[in-house]
Amino acid sequence: MTATSPAIDHFSIKFEHSKTQEPLRALYRSIKVAGSFPHEMSDGTTAFLVTIRDVLNAVFEFFQTPISREEYANLTNSEAQMVHKSQKRRVGRHPYAFGEPLRVDLLGEMTKFDGVRISAVKDRKITFALELGRW
Repeated sequence: MTATSPAIDHFSIKFEHSKTQEPLRALYRSIKVAGSFPHEMSDGTTAFLVTIRDVLNAVFEFFQTPISREEYANLTNSEAQMVHKSQKRRVGRHPYAFGEPLRVDLLGEMTKFDGVRISAVKDRKITFALELGRW
């Protein structure tokens, strides 16, 4: 039922230093994932543990969020052109779609979600990385 073993109540999926993920890393640093599955702890309190659904929902909601004007203004010229091209390609597939660029447009052609992986473990803190592929 939980996404990790041992179960945890929250974590972040960090963006890596790669050509694809650098604009995301510069603007947002990570995707926050909070748990929703209630679990009674030995001290009587309730913890909400992270499920696979929580991970998928967090990733989906993050990338479906529009890019703000301030965020767009911080993009380089080549990043802004890539966003425009990605948005045009995405909207072109859906005849009734319109609106502003979404965070997913920052990924260019690397929009296939291949999962998350552990990228580091330090001082009992786990860091996860986003795995992406060409769609």
